[in-house]
Amino acid sequence: LNTPRPGAERVTVITAIGNTGDPELMQDVLPSLTTGSTQERGAAAKALGRMPGARSHLLTQLQSESSSVVRAHLAEGLCKQGEPTLASLEAIDRAITAESDQRARFAMARYLGENIGRFPRAKATLETVLESERSNRIRRYIAGRIYAK
Repeated sequence: LNTPRPGAERVTVITAIGNTGDPELMQDVLPSLTTGSTQERGAAAKALGRMPGARSHLLTQLQSESSSVVRAHLAEGLCKQGEPTLASLEAIDRAITAESDQRARFAMARYLGENIGRFPRAKATLETVLESERSNRIRRYIAGRIYAK
């Protein structure tokens, strides 16, 4: 990735690196997460989501990312990072109510919904999201997580 390549080729290389799931290759992907095109940043977010230990990078980028597509990939990647940290749960808790992208909101709702036991404040946040959510898929998911017995 250090040599100049056309955009589509860079995305292919980033995707291939991500498919390995090898955290040793994380440093090869990180520059594309912040400076690449939207497609490159999305591919980098997906790739990092498959690499153990990438949570802090995904969270940092989620907080400043302008593309809704990339934010969705970042949130989905966080879901794959295993046991969440308090900082990651708090960041998603703050971000979900302002998120405009349905796919990103669903991934964020999953992140919070799967961790209500660890982060009880998530229940109140999800109830707030449920009140104004337009997506049936997200409403069904949230209702199932917070009202299921």
